[in-house]
Amino acid sequence: MSASKGDLATGTPTGPSNDHDHRQSSPSTSVSRGKRRRCEFKDSTSLPEPCTKRRHLDSSPPFPPVDKGLNTSQIAAVEHLPSPEVTNSSKGPHDAQDWHIRGWVQGTEGSKENNPEPPPIEPYPDPDPLSLSGMPPVKRKPSQESLGPASSYGDDLDSIASTDAKSNFYSSLAFPTLLEQHGVYMCDSASGLDKDELEFCQELLSISAPHPPNSVLDESTFLEFFELTRDKSEQWLVKNMHPHIFPAPELLALRGQDGFEDLVEGCNDSWVRAIFPSYGKCPQPDSTIAFKWNNFSREEIRKLGIVIGLPSKYLARDDMFFPFITGEAKCDKQGLHVADRQNIYSMSVALEGIIDLFRRAGRLETLNGKALGLSMSYDNETVKMFAHHVVIKTQKPNDQSRQQPTISALKYRTILDEVRLSAKQGGDRWKPYDFFYNACLKFSERHLQRIKEAIALLPSPGDPGEVFQPVPSQDEVEQEQVGDGVFKKPRNGGVAGELRKQLAVLERQLEEQKEEGKRREEESKRREDESRRRETALQAQLDRLLQLLETKSR
Repeated sequence: MSASKGDLATGTPTGPSNDHDHRQSSPSTSVSRGKRRRCEFKDSTSLPEPCTKRRHLDSSPPFPPVDKGLNTSQIAAVEHLPSPEVTNSSKGPHDAQDWHIRGWVQGTEGSKENNPEPPPIEPYPDPDPLSLSGMPPVKRKPSQESLGPASSYGDDLDSIASTDAKSNFYSSLAFPTLLEQHGVYMCDSASGLDKDELEFCQELLSISAPHPPNSVLDESTFLEFFELTRDKSEQWLVKNMHPHIFPAPELLALRGQDGFEDLVEGCNDSWVRAIFPSYGKCPQPDSTIAFKWNNFSREEIRKLGIVIGLPSKYLARDDMFFPFITGEAKCDKQGLHVADRQNIYSMSVALEGIIDLFRRAGRLETLNGKALGLSMSYDNETVKMFAHHVVIKTQKPNDQSRQQPTISALKYRTILDEVRLSAKQGGDRWKPYDFFYNACLKFSERHLQRIKEAIALLPSPGDPGEVFQPVPSQDEVEQEQVGDGVFKKPRNGGVAGELRKQLAVLERQLEEQKEEGKRREEESKRREDESRRRETALQAQLDRLLQLLETKSR
């Protein structure tokens, strides 16, 4: 703001003391105040009225008079100085300091001093504590570093959320009902596992595995370690307890043990390549065991219709095919039933891939009562082991309709054992280790053979040519790890990736349509043959009757 030259010449102050009187005589001048810049006004009458809430701070000292002997350059400098009445900070003792600066500029503008010394800068006074008494305390937002690095596979916020926040979806009272409405049951079926399957799972529990040396599960250290696990967080259990009960298959293979080199483990990784139901969320178990991609040939991958970088029912990550074991940990202050719910939801997503594969192969009925996955829920004291299976039900249509029978696959779980680590002075402490070791060694081999037999029944797709899959740049990866406040580049190549995804879906639908057409054609041909056979039989019977009539008439 600037004042008129006449006021400066006569030394009339432009402070709020004189401004109030002028403003009362001409209030219309304040209407156009908002159309000009904040630091400009034509005369002293357009100064804004002090806020009534800060009236107790307007007791600033009177403005010092301006020297009458100002030259032209000094007047021009004074015109561009901000008025103390219009500031972005509250009025107070620092207003006098502003006038010290004004006087320094007036006294040095146009002078011959090369290095004029400015007035001393005084610190601003602390705000009035009484005016801040009703304000809420400042809430500090945790930084990304304090939350830990996000998973390189996921752009989901669950990868950096707390464990309690992730469990809210599973701890809801409506969660079991939601699952049952979609064919997933948190109990055993009426028929249960097949007898052979149940005996096989019991062998996984009973057969002793080779135990590692110098383990915390040794008799000399287990009881002390068990006491150490009390009142520990879930992260502590996953870090210090999980490796001793459920060892990583890659590490077992690294130590020279055979049968584990074809498996891969994921630790708290989101299943970003899985196709999960719309009512749920992306699974993120504490531990996931799946098959490596090199267990399948290029022809088998083409039959499955898997395109690296695109979602599939057979993937958890790009390098994890057909997950079949999940593990969830909870501390002793959390309910172990939440871990059970997390496991059954994750396994329902994994079982959907097996169901889809056998449906395409025309062998869906063979999955009835078969153990297709395993899960473990544990805390510092209890370990629960489950087997997950499906029950195939065929719903026949009405006699009047010509629709095909509807085949549905209902998912159930069977509890195999519940081990209390402290029972019998730790006598069953190695039982979860033996079960997991045998599951990775024997169950995986049996499960992989079942999958490969189904893939062999799939038709060989035509050679569509290789599709280029762009590798995401470092900038794209970094932007995917940032929160919602930053624009994220489209994944999988943007529009091209979406087109490739739609193309893969259309190709799969075309294959299914061809299979359906072939099946209907074979069914029609079978019916025609049956009709011809019946017609031939009736004709032969008619001929015999005619012969009998002719014989009797003679």
